[in-house]
Amino acid sequence: EGEDVGTYTVTGTATTIFLDNNYEITVVPGTLTINPAKVVITVDSANKTYGDADPKFNYTVDVTEGKVTAEELGVTISRIPSENVGTYNITANYNASNNYVVTVVDGTFTITQRPATIKVDSQSMVAGNKIPELTATETGVVDGDTLDYELKVDGTTITAVLGNNPNYDVTVVDGTLTVSKAVAQN
Repeated sequence: EGEDVGTYTVTGTATTIFLDNNYEITVVPGTLTINPAKVVITVDSANKTYGDADPKFNYTVDVTEGKVTAEELGVTISRIPSENVGTYNITANYNASNNYVVTVVDGTFTITQRPATIKVDSQSMVAGNKIPELTATETGVVDGDTLDYELKVDGTTITAVLGNNPNYDVTVVDGTLTVSKAVAQN
């Protein structure tokens, strides 16, 4: 008897079906070999936008011989714990007995840039005076993050010159600098 991987002796008994006892019957034991079941756990690829929660990770369990469930294998899914834009492996962890030979096919997890906008505020000034403080409004930014940019005046356009924002796909909406003539005083 046995259900686990291994080699087992198979024995039997013989009965004489002839009444004349002309035969001597010898039972030669055989062997039963139970090989490990081949299991493939395939993790599906997934993605998200920077700042969003992780999606539910899915996987499939394929068994070429035998029968096993994901619950029996204790399958759990994990990924490299990073929240920055990039591509990471998603893998399956399991607790399989010697009854299984398990192959894991990893998936990929891609975090894409979050769209964000910098809307530069328009300003006005009198010619000859100091340029007013330049301001802008950021939208689409995840709580706690700030975008890297510097506000500059180029003629009558106020724009944001972008710095390093690897987690964001930033759109800049320029503002206008309106310069009025100075009123001459007598």
